[in-house]
Amino acid sequence: MILLRRVTRRDRLLMLILLALLLTYLSFVPLNEQLNAARSSNTYLEPWKPPKHREQGLKIALVNTPRYHFEVVTPLLYAFANQGDAIEHIELFATDYGSTRLGVRPILEDQMPEINFEDSWLSSFRQRVIQRKKIHVSDPRKLSEMNFVADVMILTSCSRDLEWTSIKDKRVYDPEWYRAPKEIICLVHEAEEWEQIDTLWRRFLMAWVDRGRITFLTLSPHVAQYVRQNIEDKWQMAPIKDDPHSIDGKGVFMTEPFVPVFEDNRLFNEMRFKNITGPFAAIPGKYEPFRRNYSSIFEHMTHQLDIIHSTNATLRLPGYGDWPPEIPPQLADYVFMHSHYDFPEYFSLLSRSMAIVPAFATHKYFEDRASSTVATSVIAGVPIVATRELLQSYSYIDAESAWLQGDDEEEIMTWLRVLKLGREEWEVKKRRVRALRSRLIRGNLRLVSQLLEDIRWRNRARGF
Repeated sequence: MILLRRVTRRDRLLMLILLALLLTYLSFVPLNEQLNAARSSNTYLEPWKPPKHREQGLKIALVNTPRYHFEVVTPLLYAFANQGDAIEHIELFATDYGSTRLGVRPILEDQMPEINFEDSWLSSFRQRVIQRKKIHVSDPRKLSEMNFVADVMILTSCSRDLEWTSIKDKRVYDPEWYRAPKEIICLVHEAEEWEQIDTLWRRFLMAWVDRGRITFLTLSPHVAQYVRQNIEDKWQMAPIKDDPHSIDGKGVFMTEPFVPVFEDNRLFNEMRFKNITGPFAAIPGKYEPFRRNYSSIFEHMTHQLDIIHSTNATLRLPGYGDWPPEIPPQLADYVFMHSHYDFPEYFSLLSRSMAIVPAFATHKYFEDRASSTVATSVIAGVPIVATRELLQSYSYIDAESAWLQGDDEEEIMTWLRVLKLGREEWEVKKRRVRALRSRLIRGNLRLVSQLLEDIRWRNRARGF
């Protein structure tokens, strides 16, 4: 108080003017940053505004018991957590190892909605120092002890989640248990595994199918089509409930596919790898010969070394696993391994590339399962080398956002043809992929918004 009396009225006025100028500056700087980010992705989508709800928000349990599939958990968390007052509580049930492995925890935290300071004097700082709602992560072994009854339980690795959790505590997936979730969303990764009638995961699932309290969510249009073609006759499971307001009888609900893409402009930065000055393509993912045909890629590269050398191009293999490919001696200067990177480094490296090469070793990725490589290319903002069959199966990718492979053309030859286009053409195509990514993320938000509306209606109609 003594100090305040010594400050003259003129000094206090100057201090207030300086404070006002500072707050004005801080409120405009983030706007410029947002505009720059928008320009970099070549998209100007309006901020997402979820529909308003008068009813109490839903309680969501997002489950992923294995150590993997967090590249799917991440976009699911974003799409469900950013539904405004439609959500009262969302909690991730995952092991501490899984939810921190590969540096994924900060990325998960970045998917949570920002805290709204609009009604506070702190509103000027809301973009300068972004604060987000805290993510709640709990041990999946405690699912039966969680302190809420889930209106919706999302099983990210559905077959593994049913199998693992049911071994720990069978009550969790008994629909008649008084603390059971009201409805389950089951993500289908490899659709063929649901054909097996005697598996533990299918036995636990059928109680929910018989009561019509389950939704199948696929990750690609061709997988959704495969499920629809086989679920009733070949699998002998149940019919698809096309009416979202059907609450009587056996059946499975389905939605449009959920495309597992996300972004993190804070952690993914291609300048981490500015030391790589030449153009490069990448084959991302787990090192497993039954997933990726490295040998064919290496063979075709060997016959094109003159072109590769003249353009200073390289092939990068970011991934992990116990079966890394053996690089032929003649390719030692042109093929490089980037093993066991955390997600921020992994996607930063990929975002610097000019093409993603899928190198599929099996046709299954066009039949009954979704390839993570296709979604990875969109997350990284890099066009994928795509056949017409790939564009048809993964129809969320358009020809303008991919390097179209000729009918009789090998993947490496497509890449070499693209190398000759030059950096300006590469950047134009990459901007299109980033714009596609923004549209797909917005599409996921709309999909989940409608899905939650349908589930809310069904739960109310069932008397929950």
